[in-house]
Amino acid sequence: MSSGHGQPPGPSTCSDFIVATRPHTVGIEPTTSRTDANALTVELNVLATVHSRVIRALSTPSAFVNRMKDASGKHLWQTAAGGRPTGRIDPNDQPIRPGDFKDPEQLRQLTCALLVRDFNLKLSLPYDRLCPIIPGRLDYCLWLIDVLKASIELTHEGDRVLVIDIGTGSSAIYPLLLSRLLKSAQMIATEVDQSSYDSAVRNITQNDLADRIFLQKTSSTDPSILPIGLITQNTSQSISITMCNPPFYNSQEEIEALRQKKDTPPEGACTGSEVEMIYPGGEVGFIEKMMRDSLIIGSQTRWFTCLCGKYTTLFPVVQLFKSLGGNNYAISELIQGRTRRWVIGWSWQHHRLPDDVARTMGPPGPRLKDCSQFLPPSNHLEYYMPLDVIVFGNRKTLADQITNTLELVEKSHFEQFHSDSSCSWKVTLYEKNWTRNARRKRKFAAAEASGPQTTTQDTRPGKRENGSDAVQLSDRNPILEVRLSLNAYHPTPRPEDRQVTKDESRIPPLKLYSSPSVIRPTEEQIGVKISSDWLFGQDRDLFLSFWNHVLKMKSVATT
Repeated sequence: MSSGHGQPPGPSTCSDFIVATRPHTVGIEPTTSRTDANALTVELNVLATVHSRVIRALSTPSAFVNRMKDASGKHLWQTAAGGRPTGRIDPNDQPIRPGDFKDPEQLRQLTCALLVRDFNLKLSLPYDRLCPIIPGRLDYCLWLIDVLKASIELTHEGDRVLVIDIGTGSSAIYPLLLSRLLKSAQMIATEVDQSSYDSAVRNITQNDLADRIFLQKTSSTDPSILPIGLITQNTSQSISITMCNPPFYNSQEEIEALRQKKDTPPEGACTGSEVEMIYPGGEVGFIEKMMRDSLIIGSQTRWFTCLCGKYTTLFPVVQLFKSLGGNNYAISELIQGRTRRWVIGWSWQHHRLPDDVARTMGPPGPRLKDCSQFLPPSNHLEYYMPLDVIVFGNRKTLADQITNTLELVEKSHFEQFHSDSSCSWKVTLYEKNWTRNARRKRKFAAAEASGPQTTTQDTRPGKRENGSDAVQLSDRNPILEVRLSLNAYHPTPRPEDRQVTKDESRIPPLKLYSSPSVIRPTEEQIGVKISSDWLFGQDRDLFLSFWNHVLKMKSVATT
């Protein structure tokens, strides 16, 4: 075990760390079996469900108190202290009541006990550094897992999950939690404060995680907040995601001014040091600096994220990102009891996140306006077709109509997926050739071409262009990827957790078939919903243009 100074036992450099940990990683390359690739997705799904219950169970002080006793009846902080009561006495010579969150010692012991109980993690917390409140930290980690899950599904590249935590703090709480939530993840953590760095070394070492968490000491004089040199010089693989819980305040005076504005005193004690809570320019200045730095390593990093403690931070940060030329970002609100936090993610790459990750907000609070003004544009589009206005010929299905439309789009390929109640297509396009202008240009080019010199391109899915010597479409960079879906439409969605009655269990699956006559609505199915999700692309106008093209199926008439 380390004495507290220096790097914990394990790889001595970042490059050694990457090489040493590679055998422990999860393969998700295209050549990897689908079972291996799905294993990580299953892990993400299960853990997100299980640990979201932990968040709900610990999100209020009363919930903490309810979990303060173990099976033997001991208070959890006594368990963390080896079964010994704290013996603390308040100024009135009375034993401190369990659940007194204004007592820093009880907060530290409770935090340590919860980590032992729920995550099998040992934690040592200095008296003069922040004590992490577990539900909020866990909530941030779970949102990161949602981003990772979506990124893995969208990219299918890389051989591991690599996370960078900027300013990990004395507890190294985020890498420790992620080590339990994602068994395959590798982490690089940075820390500028020597005392916090030494404490983080102890916490990583005593949990035997030095082979998965690489701790890097940084300096306040470094030109960048992000470890750019570490990434560009030692890391040949891409970074999956970065995370950061930045200092909130610009000065001690700002802390005091905000404290005086509060109607009620804080429920818990704050033991944070100046280096943890104060940065020139405050939270906005810190995130803006990080955002500018991220331009340098944007091609190597899939997603950058940062926690925001102030509602007023969102507007200037989003405006800066747009002014730098970015348009791919996400905002999510994390609510724990009376505490609200916001997490912002941004990417200089073109893989798009689903709306349930990139645009999640709780209801406005008593002092907070609607946050929707800061949200990114939706990556999900829907169109509803009542069955009594859908007319087909030749007894084709609506799925057939969509498939026929996709087959006519040149320089593209798609995969189709079926189930009893839905149908979907993953479409990849390499040229904008579905528009009327593009079709007109092709027609003129064909008319001007003459003789046997004209070549014919086979643009069917999976085929090569211009013979066997041509490059496969899949080897080219696409301009757009979307997922089209066709599902039953009910005017009143049934709650997912409601038990299905015997009558409902006999409802037939989605009827995608038509007849030459008008289809009348039924009690079970009012219509169908066509939806499109943007998976990849730089230009939103292309996404909207292709969506409109899909809706213009010539054999479908709507009123």
